[in-house]
Amino acid sequence: MHAAERILTPWLTIIGKRAPKAPLITVTLTSVGSELRSAHAAVSAPDDAYLAYHPALVQEYAHADRWPKHVLILYKWEQRNDVDAESGLFVLLLSGAGLVGEGFWGRCEASLLQPRSHLTRDAVRSARHVRRTDGDWRGQGG
Repeated sequence: MHAAERILTPWLTIIGKRAPKAPLITVTLTSVGSELRSAHAAVSAPDDAYLAYHPALVQEYAHADRWPKHVLILYKWEQRNDVDAESGLFVLLLSGAGLVGEGFWGRCEASLLQPRSHLTRDAVRSARHVRRTDGDWRGQGG
């Protein structure tokens, strides 16, 4: 948020029939990184500990003719991470596809690099035949 920008909140009722006897305004400011993104405000009745600590405030609201009225304000900060879910999903899917491709390529490469027997079926049959007839597996008598 730039200095010229404003974040608006709705009007809050702090005096009147619907207002608490001594109002507490809770302002929640939400930031992402160093940027202020939103502000929310709500009116509620303060705890007894707040009222015990601020007796003059209770007296101000007890007398309608006493002005100015002071207000308790509680600020809360929320820090959120700026995560782009679509980009994260894309990176995750791309990584998974890369791992699957790497595994597939590794299997293909391994099967291409395995030593192959250069014997054909006929050569194997003839070697068996030589072994049976001559008794020597190299085909030499013996």
